Amino acid sequence: MDLGLMTEGFVELDPMSGQWVLRIPQANGTNEYLDMQEVLGLHQGKEVRLIITPLDVIATLAEMIELGEVDV
Repeated sequence: MDLGLMTEGFVELDPMSGQWVLRIPQANGTNEYLDMQEVLGLHQGKEVRLIITPLDVIATLAEMIELGEVDV
C-alpha cells in the first residue's frame, strides 16, 4: 500500500531545468532533491491531497499558542 510522501525541505527553482524542486538536507551535510513533477507523475489520474505548509508559519502559530494568543 502506497501511503504517499511526507517530507520537509526547501523549495527551490532548478536553474538547469526550470522545474521547482524540494531540497532536503541530510544528516551528513549533503542534500537530496525531490522533483515534484516526477512525484506528481507517479500519481497521474489519481485523486490526491497536496498540503504545503511553510514551517515559519507553524513556528509562529506555536509561539502564539504558547503566549496564549490562540485558543486550541
